[in-house]
Amino acid sequence: MEFRQITSDRDWSDAQIIRSRFFWNQPLAVEEMQTWFNQAIKSGRPDRRELGIINGRAIAYGGARLNLHSEGGKDYWLMVCVDPSEPRNSEFFSSMLQRATQIAKEFGAETVRFEARSDYSWSIEALEAQEFELSTRLPVSSLKVKDRTIEPPELEIGHRILSCNQLRAERPTTWEHDCWRIEMDVAADLPLPFPFVESSLEDYSEELKDPLLNLDSQFYYLVGDQLAGVTQLFPSLVNPKLALTGLTGTRREFRRQQVATSLKRTSASWAQRNGIEEMGLRSGVEEIEFLAYSQCRVISDNEENNPMYQLNLQLGFEHRFDNVVFSKQF
Repeated sequence: MEFRQITSDRDWSDAQIIRSRFFWNQPLAVEEMQTWFNQAIKSGRPDRRELGIINGRAIAYGGARLNLHSEGGKDYWLMVCVDPSEPRNSEFFSSMLQRATQIAKEFGAETVRFEARSDYSWSIEALEAQEFELSTRLPVSSLKVKDRTIEPPELEIGHRILSCNQLRAERPTTWEHDCWRIEMDVAADLPLPFPFVESSLEDYSEELKDPLLNLDSQFYYLVGDQLAGVTQLFPSLVNPKLALTGLTGTRREFRRQQVATSLKRTSASWAQRNGIEEMGLRSGVEEIEFLAYSQCRVISDNEENNPMYQLNLQLGFEHRFDNVVFSKQF
């Protein structure tokens, strides 16, 4: 297998096709893949993407990028994708995994991580053969909203739920900081396989400017003037009947007050009104990208001991498979 750095629109198109076949549960548009890569390069963050070529045909996509939320700048996420239907999928995956690991080492990585799937046993075998070790298991669940009756929650007096666009209109000078602050506060308590490090406000504000981001499907729970909780929903640009949920969480002082439940119900109600048939949590670690399911679902993943996973099940989410994070240290 030969490797070629992705530079052209045709390269990105080939990468998108391979990625969509591998992560059929996380469809991304070419524009999304390019936008996130370009944001990393613009910010000076190490990120490299390549195609694996055999006889002139692109059969693998992979690379490495800096893990923004870890300390020291020596922790990297790997991207490795092949078509699961390929008879030689395990061989191709192993070759791309070796190449992605080498890219990360060239960047100075001391730890590399990859988020595999429990239903791709051949990829897990390849990871273990290259001495990767399981570090975190993330159950993936989804909620079918098409045939449900989902009403917005009833809130106490003084409690409100606003979309990001509504919050921006209400707080034109502070909304970016407020959104960033609550997301960092909530993310700090996530059960990640590494110590959490905050994103900078500057990088976060730049991401909010992404024209592909739907600010009407991001919701905040307010108690008086305080932001108590947040939930994120990302309608798929590839499948309009699918949405992926992102971070959902509550500030510590507001927990056990139905904040997360109310936010989830608001998100599900919005999804139903906007023609989405299934929704769930996106992957929290791979690229904070989207999850999908073959019958247009909302998909979610949570660390298996996370109370949010139990909340998802209580709300009607159904377990589909597990994302499993493997890591390797040099």
